[in-house]
Amino acid sequence: MVSSQLSPVVNNTEPSHSGPLSKDLRKSKPDPIKFDPISALKEFAFITASITTTSGERDRLKKRSQAEATALRRATDRNFKYPSIAKRLKTGKEQLDSELARVDEKLRSYEKMQDHLIKLLASNFNSAQQWAESQLKLEDVKRDLNQATADIEQRINSTNIELKNVKDELIAKHSDQQNSLGSIITDKVKSMGLEILEKQQQHMDSYICTIADERKQTELSVKTREEDFSNRLEIVGRKISEQQRLCSVLGEKWDSMRVTNNGTTIGTVAEIMGQVQNLRHVQEAKDEAIADELDKFESKVASMENELAKLKQMVGSNTQPSSVTVPAVKAEIEEIQQTLQGVNQFLENQSQLQQAHQTALHSLETRYNHLSTEPIVQHMVAAMQEMYPHASSVQQEIVSIKETTNKLITTINSIRGEIRTAENARTALVTDMTAERDRMTHEIGYLRSRTDALSHENLLSKVDDVEKRLRSRLDDVENVVANKLAAVLTRYEQLPTSQNS
Repeated sequence: MVSSQLSPVVNNTEPSHSGPLSKDLRKSKPDPIKFDPISALKEFAFITASITTTSGERDRLKKRSQAEATALRRATDRNFKYPSIAKRLKTGKEQLDSELARVDEKLRSYEKMQDHLIKLLASNFNSAQQWAESQLKLEDVKRDLNQATADIEQRINSTNIELKNVKDELIAKHSDQQNSLGSIITDKVKSMGLEILEKQQQHMDSYICTIADERKQTELSVKTREEDFSNRLEIVGRKISEQQRLCSVLGEKWDSMRVTNNGTTIGTVAEIMGQVQNLRHVQEAKDEAIADELDKFESKVASMENELAKLKQMVGSNTQPSSVTVPAVKAEIEEIQQTLQGVNQFLENQSQLQQAHQTALHSLETRYNHLSTEPIVQHMVAAMQEMYPHASSVQQEIVSIKETTNKLITTINSIRGEIRTAENARTALVTDMTAERDRMTHEIGYLRSRTDALSHENLLSKVDDVEKRLRSRLDDVENVVANKLAAVLTRYEQLPTSQNS
């Protein structure tokens, strides 16, 4: 904010030692007779010190430019009602950029001079006699250079400390001004924002109605999938009941057979083995089909949860929820609870059927294991396959139904947890919508009372008075900071002068 006041001072930060460097060393030619190594080394040290000084100046300008850019970006984002502030920041940023470009050009010229001196010194120090004569002088120059470097570093440190103090003071004052200005602008915006809030409320009402319609359509698709899934489960249950009945008939036939009738016994054992094998194959096929259906249902549930999460996020980010959707959401939650109760009852029935089926299958497997140890069983297998050609398919179906039922119970248990999570999410959404509606209602009432209490003329007069006070405070701060920075930069300009002396 103070860059426009400080820019003339920054332009005076050029070192006062530009006189000795006015000659272009790149155009001079080395004279082997009149070449003075000591003078060349002193000039090299002088250029090195100038490069250090210019680099420090460049770093400071770069930091100030970044600070000005940050302040300008904040002023642009906040859309201040006073364009003079943003304009002043923009002007200061442009001046700092031009000053930084000038310092970069000066630094490049110093670096070129330094490179030229290095080449000049290298070309004139090839003589061993000159090297021996100037060795002692070079050591003296190095000591002087180290001492001068130490003095320069000490002065730079002291200058940096002073600059840091000034910067902290400037940041503190700037922060106070921003806070006071922000509070004033916030009060003004609140007093003038009642109409905007009403428009947002109307827009939010229409938006919530649209979201409610989309959610009802999603719920209808989910209900359709649930009904399809329930029908498939009923079909599987009927097939399990048929297989259980078939197992019971096979058990009764087995109990009615006698050991003396070897042909009948062999046929019954073969029938049991074939049916068990067929039940297993059928169960595997049905298991795969039900697994595919469950994967599709899980993907639908996952998409529904994502839509619910997005819906909650969109409703939470808006300012005014619709009070019409709260009873509809409660009714939908009750409907989902009733559906969950029906699913739970269906799961209990399926669990009972599975237990009965497992008991019958275990009994058949036990009998088969006992019979397989007898020598006569080897002769019975052939007769059983001739009497009951479809026993293998029945066995595959039994195994497949068993595995499918187990996977179905596991999947439905996981779906039950996901549905509970969705129900909790909806409950939290209803709570958040109610709280947001109450908060916005309270805020609208507060803004209306504030708008009725303050008249338009009093508000404009107060804003004008605050603007005048802020402008006077900004001018005072700019003058104080400009004076302090001018004093610090003046002391910093004296560094090369003290080095030459």
